[in-house]
Amino acid sequence: MVRMGPLVLRVSGAAVTLGDRQIVQDVSFHVAPLDRIGVVGPNGSGKSTLLRLAAGHLAPDRGSVWWAGGRAQVGYLPQGEPPTKSFGIEKLWQPGVPPERARRAPTAWSGGQVMRAQLALLLAEPAPVLLLDEPTNHLDVGGLEWLEAALAAYPGAVLVASHDRRFLERVATRILAVEAGRVRAYAGGYAAYQQEREREAARQRFAHEQYQAKRRQLERAIAAERQRAQQGRASRVKTGGDAEKGAKALYATKGQAAAKAAQAMERRLARLEAPAPIVPTPMAWELRAPGKGARQVMAAEGLGFRYGDGPWLFRGASFTVARGDRVGLVGPNGAGKSTLLAVLRGILPPSEGEVRLSPRRVAHLDQTAADQMRDAQSLWDTVVPPGAGARERAQARQWLGP
Repeated sequence: MVRMGPLVLRVSGAAVTLGDRQIVQDVSFHVAPLDRIGVVGPNGSGKSTLLRLAAGHLAPDRGSVWWAGGRAQVGYLPQGEPPTKSFGIEKLWQPGVPPERARRAPTAWSGGQVMRAQLALLLAEPAPVLLLDEPTNHLDVGGLEWLEAALAAYPGAVLVASHDRRFLERVATRILAVEAGRVRAYAGGYAAYQQEREREAARQRFAHEQYQAKRRQLERAIAAERQRAQQGRASRVKTGGDAEKGAKALYATKGQAAAKAAQAMERRLARLEAPAPIVPTPMAWELRAPGKGARQVMAAEGLGFRYGDGPWLFRGASFTVARGDRVGLVGPNGAGKSTLLAVLRGILPPSEGEVRLSPRRVAHLDQTAADQMRDAQSLWDTVVPPGAGARERAQARQWLGP
């Protein structure tokens, strides 16, 4: 049922094109006070574009965006931007940024602490509409629980884009799904949305099977009529006189009728509408190790690290990693997980102890991976090196998606 009554945000028939690519089209939705809306969709589908549109940071090519009280009544958290203003330390310490860390520049904070600071700045001055673009990135369990509680008590409407299904189920009461440039609304939380998507996928598969069966039926019937038309043209009657002429006329008439029937069925086949595309399946990944290598690939003995004369982030760390191990590194935001990885890679020297590595090369994905992308290059050019062969290019297409 469509909710009526006072609105704080309305998007009507909006479309956005960036370069030669249409990101979203014919987008319409509304937001009422106290709404809790989850925005979902694959990477690159247009979720961030939708939130930028709703925040007034991006003008639609057509359509309109309306805010009750004007655009200034919107709070907006984009992805990957540091805090731009400062409140008292107590406002940052409450959501998990310790006082000693809050006194430092944000560049010294962990990714989770930067996210908490950004959220604290927005929540300290509530707006009628709060737009959050993937706020769960980098947050630890405590941070997620704090954010869930804060959004439950928030006095305005909330639109939040996230890939965290548990978080969306606990926060959202309505879902906007962004896919293939379109936006569809679903009532209920993430579980209800997922169930409806499964039903849609089942209906799409059935419609696709029915469509394929109808096509095959028409194609067989067309082939049969074409064959009868050909037989009518090729038939000859041996008897002479009027009987021969009559038989020829009969076969000609049957052949013409078969040809007309085939043409009519071909027109039906051309008008046969294909159903909506089947819901896409997830991308397939394959990570191949470059040979076996040594049995023990890493060893740390008495490892410790601190910045200058500051407090120790960790001390006395001793462990080994063997070939084939899958090791999880856990801890609260700011505990030193990223620092430990930097020490293990040799990016930072240990303050005490040592690290021994046997691999000739260590692959690493930083939590700020976007910063590693080379300037003025497309995603394709970043992933595919110059001179890549057909196999590498095909694998890149599989990784990057359609």
